[in-house]
Amino acid sequence: MAYNGIELLIKSLIRKANARGIEEADLITVFKIITLPNFEPIRPPSLSRKNLAVWLDNLEHEAVLSFLKTEKGDKNLMRSWLLNQQPVTEWPSAILLSKALRNCTAHGALSPNKIEQWGLKSAFICLTKLLFSIDEEIFKSLVAEY
Repeated sequence: MAYNGIELLIKSLIRKANARGIEEADLITVFKIITLPNFEPIRPPSLSRKNLAVWLDNLEHEAVLSFLKTEKGDKNLMRSWLLNQQPVTEWPSAILLSKALRNCTAHGALSPNKIEQWGLKSAFICLTKLLFSIDEEIFKSLVAEY
């Protein structure tokens, strides 16, 4: 829900009328308009976490990404962050990770139970807070404009 809200705000701010979602170029445009604090990296959950390790021991990494129903940029981001253990280190990537995780829950099989078992809960909480801070800066920018 937090991602859906920020997607609408960003599309409104940059006057993107088409039905496509937001892309990295859109985020770069927005970040030229607003001011954000320094970014604290978002670390992936440990692959040694028991419930996640079982999945990875029994399936190829690509099969895990298929289970999550990832496509295109979401697949690349989830591969990098979750499977290759690369932390997210910048604001645009955090928003895109939010989108990827939203898609994994909405379209894939990432259930609340799996989120807890795989150690993703802290990432969801952190990303929600980050999205709200971006929302706040967008609203400040809009108020200042009028």
